[in-house]
Amino acid sequence: DDVKQVRGIVSMARTDDPDSATTSFFLVLGPAANLDGKYSAFGRVVDGMDVLAAFEKEEVEGETPKRRLEVVEAVIDLL
Repeated sequence: DDVKQVRGIVSMARTDDPDSATTSFFLVLGPAANLDGKYSAFGRVVDGMDVLAAFEKEEVEGETPKRRLEVVEAVIDLL
């Protein structure tokens, strides 16, 4: 609950059911206080913020990009 949904945070996507998060995630592009405490944040972007900037330029329908965007490579560091 103490992690704020701000630019670069990676959180679990879900339906209206809080226990429905399974395999999808979203990258937060800007401050989203309305999501704080409602979605499980499990990571943050520490390198490659230029990719987030490119994502922001994509056309969307609602919250969904009009074209498929893929994360081709990611490195996960455990602390």
